[in-house]
Amino acid sequence: MNNLSKIYDEFADQYKANRDVFDLSDVFESFYTELNQSTGSVLDLGCGAGDSFSKFFVQRNWEITGVDFSERMLHLANQFLPEMKTIQGNMLEVNFPDQSFDTVVAIYSFFHLPSKDHRQMFSKIRQWLKPEGKALITYAGTEYTGSETFDGTRQFMGKDLYYGHLSKSETTELLKDVGFELLNSRDRTIGGETFWWLTLGTK
Repeated sequence: MNNLSKIYDEFADQYKANRDVFDLSDVFESFYTELNQSTGSVLDLGCGAGDSFSKFFVQRNWEITGVDFSERMLHLANQFLPEMKTIQGNMLEVNFPDQSFDTVVAIYSFFHLPSKDHRQMFSKIRQWLKPEGKALITYAGTEYTGSETFDGTRQFMGKDLYYGHLSKSETTELLKDVGFELLNSRDRTIGGETFWWLTLGTK
């Protein structure tokens, strides 16, 4: 993870320069409609420079907490979105009181965790959500790695990045085990990359 955080530090200025390459507006609008509430609290895991999901919800007067392991990304986030509270750290290692957030999201970040840690991370997200809370997760799969399960590196922006994922069936069972209801799942191709987008609800 230390190596990954250094790579994202290097990516920071490139992300700033290419902020509008990935159009996620349809994803966020759809998820916002599913939330069925006008305001609330959001935890953004792997928030990066804060220029996608966090910006969307700050503009709608939600309270945002962003977690990222990249110091440089958070520096950009603090400049770009000063309304967001930022915490530097590994999403697996941060802690919050139970039922702290109406929504937890991990956009293009969860899949950088080793697959052996996915149960723990999903469990933590479930604990942090309020009753009837929802989560939005970008998950890797066969469409991206070419394998049903995967733990290894793939090239992204000229760097070898770590990715980990279970099979879709294993992930679905794991989510049920930790107390999630899979409300919506679909493969989305955005910016030439296909990932599995999951909307989760608390039972």
